[in-house]
Amino acid sequence: MGSKSSKVKNTLEAKDSIKIRVGELLSVGGFIELFYDKLRTSSNPELKSLSKQAAKELHTLLVKSIAQALLAGRKVRFKELGTFSTKYRGPRTFRTPKDPKAKINSPATVTVQFKLSTNLKYRIQLNDALVEAHEKAAAKAAK
Repeated sequence: MGSKSSKVKNTLEAKDSIKIRVGELLSVGGFIELFYDKLRTSSNPELKSLSKQAAKELHTLLVKSIAQALLAGRKVRFKELGTFSTKYRGPRTFRTPKDPKAKINSPATVTVQFKLSTNLKYRIQLNDALVEAHEKAAAKAAK
């Protein structure tokens, strides 16, 4: 992982100067605010001029498009993020610890699967500040 590691580490230092908040939920409103801030710093003048309402609408359209593709059984790949897909789980019979003799049937189902992109995976793993923040959160939770 030598050259890939250093390449990803350099990318990290150049792009990821963000405040780390381990475990904090980024709500839709918070995400739209973050997205709008990124639009405002874009080098594209058309994107810079979009309103917060337009950013909200773009978010809604993106989410609906992803959902529509998944409902049609298609995979959705974002190069820098990862791949969303559907996965079939066949019917099965299982037993519970409370009553090991009783058999419970579970019907077939389809679930959503997400596979993180390799680049983002490395960026997360090599982010020392994120590792430290998680260590602090784990130590705090252990107390």
